[in-house]
Amino acid sequence: MVATDDIINALEAASGVTLTGLTTEGSTVTVNGNPAVVSGTTWSYVLDSAAIAAMGEGSEVITVIGTDSANNSVTSTKTIMIDTLAPTGLTINTVSLNDAINAAEKAAGAAITGTAEAGAIVTLTIGANKYKITADTSGNWSHTLAAIDYTAMAEGPETITATATDAAGNPSTVVSHAITIDTAAPLLASFVLATASDSGTLSDGISDVAAPNFTVTAEAGSALEMKIGTGTFASVGTGTGSTQTITAPTMTEGLNVVVLRATDAAGNVTERTLNYTLDTTAPAA
Repeated sequence: MVATDDIINALEAASGVTLTGLTTEGSTVTVNGNPAVVSGTTWSYVLDSAAIAAMGEGSEVITVIGTDSANNSVTSTKTIMIDTLAPTGLTINTVSLNDAINAAEKAAGAAITGTAEAGAIVTLTIGANKYKITADTSGNWSHTLAAIDYTAMAEGPETITATATDAAGNPSTVVSHAITIDTAAPLLASFVLATASDSGTLSDGISDVAAPNFTVTAEAGSALEMKIGTGTFASVGTGTGSTQTITAPTMTEGLNVVVLRATDAAGNVTERTLNYTLDTTAPAA
């Protein structure tokens, strides 16, 4: 066996590989026409880096000829592979659509995926955790994040890395990928009817304003949406991080269940609900 697996990789090619075998005592041995060192019934021959480089990449036939003292010869051949090229095609794909993992994606089982040379062993590093993953025949690989991975990364920005090692043992260059872990719900304080929209008795939740204003404090940059009853959410602004005024869609007469939703950049959601009664009917005389 040459280089333990009959494949010479880049590291082995650089340091040279020693071939060994058995022969009859007193024999001479040549390897590809070059004399080997014989000691008793064993022989050895060093394929140095220059000789390996001269072979080039791919398969190579090693021819060994042993000749005894009576000039009888026996020939043996072995096919080996020279593979000193680093594997190519290693990538880490975009994680969870936008490289930000939110609470819902964490709960659903977010995954790190990528590509590599088919059959390569990908070493994925997440914080202090390391995983060895074999790329399939199409070169795809994946790892579903576990609780220990989130512990290793914590909240905020994180860089994950990967390397690939091919069948010959050649390593690729390191590939890095930046992601963000953001599983915290955005700030959204309870919203209240603005004084200017509160007709009649203040703070009773009843007014004659069909599209009232509300005041609220929401996380800066969060998308604010509101829906009335079973309607659909409609944009009512962007959170400023301080008290701000938003205008509701037009209400219908009577009780309206008003839902305000804040969505942060990672997709985490917080909702608040209040009841608002629109009363535009004049009291009976």
